[in-house]
Amino acid sequence: MEAFLVKIKKLTFLKASTILATVILLAYANILPNQLFWDDYDSIVNNAYIKSWHYFPRYFSQNLTAGAGVRDNYWRPLLLLSFSLDYKLGKLHPWVYHLQNIGWHLVSTLLVFYLVCQLCDLSHKHENNFPTSKIAPGLYLIKRNWLAFFTALFFAIHPLQTEAVTYTAGRADPMHAAFLLLSLIYFLKTPFFIKNSISCQLSFSRAKAFYQNSALLYSLLFFGLALLTKERAIVLPGLISLILIFFIKERNWKNRFKKWSLALFPYVIVSTTYLSLRLTVLHFSNTFDWSTTPTLPLPNFLSKFLLLLKSLALYTGLIVWPNRLYMEKVITVPTSFEDVVVLVGLAIFSALIFLIFYFWKRISLVSLGIFWFFIALSPSLHVLPIQGLLYEHWLYFPLVGLWLAFFAILINKPFWSTEKSSFSSFSLRLFLTSLILILVVLAFCTRTIIRNWDWRTASKFYEKNISLGGVSARVYTNLGMAYANEKQPQKAIQAYQKAIYLNEHLFQPWFNLGNAYQELNDFSKAEEAYRKAIEKNPSFVSSYNNLAALYLKKNNPQKAEKTFKEGLQQNPNSPLLNLNFGLFYLQRKDKQSAIKYLEKAIRSAPENLEIKNLVRRVELDNF
Repeated sequence: MEAFLVKIKKLTFLKASTILATVILLAYANILPNQLFWDDYDSIVNNAYIKSWHYFPRYFSQNLTAGAGVRDNYWRPLLLLSFSLDYKLGKLHPWVYHLQNIGWHLVSTLLVFYLVCQLCDLSHKHENNFPTSKIAPGLYLIKRNWLAFFTALFFAIHPLQTEAVTYTAGRADPMHAAFLLLSLIYFLKTPFFIKNSISCQLSFSRAKAFYQNSALLYSLLFFGLALLTKERAIVLPGLISLILIFFIKERNWKNRFKKWSLALFPYVIVSTTYLSLRLTVLHFSNTFDWSTTPTLPLPNFLSKFLLLLKSLALYTGLIVWPNRLYMEKVITVPTSFEDVVVLVGLAIFSALIFLIFYFWKRISLVSLGIFWFFIALSPSLHVLPIQGLLYEHWLYFPLVGLWLAFFAILINKPFWSTEKSSFSSFSLRLFLTSLILILVVLAFCTRTIIRNWDWRTASKFYEKNISLGGVSARVYTNLGMAYANEKQPQKAIQAYQKAIYLNEHLFQPWFNLGNAYQELNDFSKAEEAYRKAIEKNPSFVSSYNNLAALYLKKNNPQKAEKTFKEGLQQNPNSPLLNLNFGLFYLQRKDKQSAIKYLEKAIRSAPENLEIKNLVRRVELDNF
């Protein structure tokens, strides 16, 4: 038994990394053959921007899926860059993209281990949560390594993480988490924090050292990289504030406020700059990822609070028993406390608040972890007006705090103390606890592997999703696209019709329905579907383009010409419409009109060498 304790005590970062990497690779190895689907189509497969470095400047000036002709309000240039690197290495072979996802998840896991070790050292040093005078010599290192390792391990293998790791488009979660963790790690290394966390007095020289030190620059750099990856990185100032509250101690509240303000100031500047840009020049639609237009009736604060409690209960259920995992979990608005789920949420919320205050001075890491969970999850708890959906990947980063709090409680003083028991008894308790936790880890790993199989093919994924209750217009639209790719147009049409029945205001199922009817040569129904898609979304250029192509198939060039003009009236700078309209005139020997629209296509996509070469050939009469 003592040999077991010695091994835990000597659990170096390298050894922990090896174990964690092995577990992650075993749990996620079966995702490599999985197909690309759902948002992967717009983010990767149909995204022209990731396929050529000529578009690199647009990563920083346009939205995430602009290269696929889709307008959203996700500004994630580093995510686009990562997809572009994958494309350069393996084109559209899925295993390349999945391998990078696994890599980012591994990096985040190792950083969780390292950060928790740092937080344990701070807690031991300043809060004396692990009193070495009452435990056997060397037990502090055992407990620190035990806490850090299992926090990282459970973070790595919990089945909820599959939506961020197995799903290629979910890469933004492990990417931005890695950058946030690096930012926090470097913040803890700044001279300002090191000195003031030992209750040193504030001085100008120390403030100057803080701002000039490279650790701060690295921390701000990684914060910026996190914001360039995912919008939810904006929670970092809240986490910095949390660390300051727990580890910057000062009896004089005036001095304490000065220290907190000094430490937070550069992060507030970065956050304010980011928000200013996102609300102005980098604002592409009416919503943010973390504050979408509300579609749920929330007339007052009570309704929002009830919804928060219900969301918390549902999230907790997913964490404790991750059985029914699927996308597009819909939440309905509760009307009173008579809702059983709301009462469960109230009990969970009350218990968490109690634990925060109970352990505040006993084991501060418990309180810190619970606060971390709430701060990181706050954009998804309907504190901001979010549509009635719950996504599993929203729990990716918050789970760090939850597991930290859980395992900090598990090594609480009454359990670990050897004051009233022998060292061998303590060793036995530690061994049995570790054994139970390993069995839970094996169960979680098994569930993760099984869940990964659900993502093998698009049609299998959506069919499983619907069978578990993930029924939405978006899911049926994607299922129809999967059937279309599998050359099953009749099944695709049925799926699109169900999507329209669930939400007739969406343009995508109408557009896809038009494509399916056109494939079956049912031109009248295809025309009607395209017109409906244009009515729902006049800015979607592919609807005009495909409708014009339909008219050309029907040998009706007049209607095709009219459709191109309608599309360009709504989207005058569309490279696709200008190019195809130019080709339309070129086929009709109208060289002047052809060059006019082809040159407009060049101005809209100056990096497209194919269009430039086409214009030269037309001008030289070589076409």
